Amino acid sequence: MLLQTLNYSVFSPEPLHTIGSIEDHIPTSWASVLAGRLPAWGNDVSLSGVLFVVGWLLLEPNGLLMASDDTRSSLCADEREATVRQMPLPAPPPERPATDEPPARMGLAILVGVVGVCVNAVLVAYVGGYLLGSNLGVDYLPIGVFCLFVVLVGMNSILRHVGLGLTRRELAVAYVTMLITSDIAGSAFAMRLVPSLVAVFYYATPMNDWDLIFVRYIPTWATPHDREVIRQYYEGISGGPIPWGAWFLPLATWLVPWVAMLCLMFGLGVLLRKRWLERERLTFPLAQVPLAVLGEEAVPGFNTALRRDVVFWIAFAVPFVVRMLQGLHHYRPAVPTVTLVGILPLSSMFQNPSWQSLFDTTSFEIHLALVGIAVLMRQEVSASFWVFEWFYLGVGAILYLIGFGAGTQTNTPQETFGYVMFIYYSRLGGTLAAATILLWAIREQIARAWKLLWHPLSAEDGDDRLLRWVAWLILAGAVLYLGWAYAGGMNLRAALVVLGVHVAVLVVLARIIADGGLFWASLSLDPMRCTVRFLGTDWMSGDTLTFLAFSNQVPMAARANLLPSIMDSFQIGNKTGVRTSRLLWGMVIGVAVATVVSLAVVLWMSYTYGALTLDQGMFLSTASFPFEESANYLTNPATVNVASIWTTALGAALMVLFITLHRRFPWWPVYPLGFALAESATMEHMWLSVFLGWVIHVLIVRVWGGAGYRRIKPAAFGLVVGDFLSIGMWTAIDLVTGSLSNRMSHEVSTW
Repeated sequence: MLLQTLNYSVFSPEPLHTIGSIEDHIPTSWASVLAGRLPAWGNDVSLSGVLFVVGWLLLEPNGLLMASDDTRSSLCADEREATVRQMPLPAPPPERPATDEPPARMGLAILVGVVGVCVNAVLVAYVGGYLLGSNLGVDYLPIGVFCLFVVLVGMNSILRHVGLGLTRRELAVAYVTMLITSDIAGSAFAMRLVPSLVAVFYYATPMNDWDLIFVRYIPTWATPHDREVIRQYYEGISGGPIPWGAWFLPLATWLVPWVAMLCLMFGLGVLLRKRWLERERLTFPLAQVPLAVLGEEAVPGFNTALRRDVVFWIAFAVPFVVRMLQGLHHYRPAVPTVTLVGILPLSSMFQNPSWQSLFDTTSFEIHLALVGIAVLMRQEVSASFWVFEWFYLGVGAILYLIGFGAGTQTNTPQETFGYVMFIYYSRLGGTLAAATILLWAIREQIARAWKLLWHPLSAEDGDDRLLRWVAWLILAGAVLYLGWAYAGGMNLRAALVVLGVHVAVLVVLARIIADGGLFWASLSLDPMRCTVRFLGTDWMSGDTLTFLAFSNQVPMAARANLLPSIMDSFQIGNKTGVRTSRLLWGMVIGVAVATVVSLAVVLWMSYTYGALTLDQGMFLSTASFPFEESANYLTNPATVNVASIWTTALGAALMVLFITLHRRFPWWPVYPLGFALAESATMEHMWLSVFLGWVIHVLIVRVWGGAGYRRIKPAAFGLVVGDFLSIGMWTAIDLVTGSLSNRMSHEVSTW
């Protein structure tokens, strides 16, 4: 019955109407039901709509958690009833039709985007790596790209008066070209890959014995082996040339798994596109911000409805003033500042050391831009993020009270299982279950793509040709990664487990961003730890564990997941009428350019300034940690951990239960995917901001209804735009003055 329920839509209870917000649906849908003007779906369905409205009105006084918004409209009840009865549903209303743009103009749009890609790559690496400033690229709505996009729209508002302005579709293509590449120069690729290739050599000491443990397993083509090249990388060169030649073969080698993951992500994105955009019509909160900046004019400028809205400017001023005080305080400490991050760690509320350890990573922090995005989320989605965060904290407290204990995390066989690891592996099980169901929902697309791979049709339409290319992309990506791993000495069984867990993380995280819109999200699932826990190390060679350590950096790093940006890009194209093929060309060219430029910039910085003077989080700690973990397993072999496997199975069962409740019962108030993200490095810092946005959304809808929400929505955009542009302004000032450590962006873990 569960799979029958999931045949239509997996997590979203209202696949026909979630693209908008409550103001787009509640009044019209109620009026249609009460006036008897529902489409001709049958009397039973019309009756179900009326019954739903009555039920909603009865449940409405039960409290804020049951507050209804677009997630509980009459169309939701009609869809659920029709799914159970296996009745056909009407097609969703047509989106803006995709139109052909002259190739030269689309080429110009991509060229503009590529220029932005190069500028962004330099800024992300230099500001984050050398100036130790704000992380301009780490978020899925990246600060650097967004600021460049606003500048581009501003220039366009001038150029359009002389007939040289870009159209709305062309600006959308330029933005998409930049968006997907936002952090390739940072923690997604270059600043993670390059240090990891030499850290194992430079930080080898007689005490850690890495020369004996790892170096003998590293092929000569995988890393630079010249000790002088490695020393200069960390300590800098004194007037000599940068040894580009020593890096050419290793970097070319590591482009293989990077390209493999890109093939998988692009392929998965195209497979998921039709269902998420056209059938389920997810909200994509992060895509709404650049679309609001673009406005509706054919040739956009700053004269948009958003710019003329006083509510937008009032909200804009709040983060702008806060950032202004923080920036002035950095340059003139006598100026008072406003602290919104690290206000109060939750552990400080307890005296017992055991209770402190339970809550030591959860804190009260306010991220104003995220509050704005949370207002744009569906209520059940935003509720799920903070509800499941406290659900897991409650589970930890109960396990502690019954004597389960916290356990110890040492990344060795001496690691003891406790409620910390219980939470970790139950989230892993929830992620695997959610990914399985999400992929099951597109099984028809997958089957058709597989069929077209081997039996292409003589007269294919555009969708069939795209599906056939997708099948080749996914097959090529899997073969490339497994072949590269095998050539490096990794056991194929371990490579398959790592690849399977990573694909699950790709899909689930993309769904969370598409429906939840968090700026940054990481499921905090370590591929190496999962593989060792499930399979043990008895059959793993030193080659396998060495390449597992490298894989933890590239391509398995959390921010290397570009699928959320790919899905946001498809949504932007869908709303602006840009063909998918045009978007794909822009994204592919952008990624290719960003990869080359980013690697060159990171190598230049490292040899010019010395990696020891750059961001120690990326160039030291992150680069060496996987090898510390792998060394533990090499020197202390581990067996299969049965408790981890059973906990993973329990987490999967809980996710299936939450999905079933969500799909079968209209009164169930929370979105199931919050379970996979709870008590991760993301929600430990972001839960309060999401909670505040949820409260604002609920109260506005409660008191003023859809009209009130329409009026307050520009304020949500104002919080985001004001926060990002003020950070961009201070970054520009830091670039001019050379000031260090003026970091205003969030410090949530990017692992």
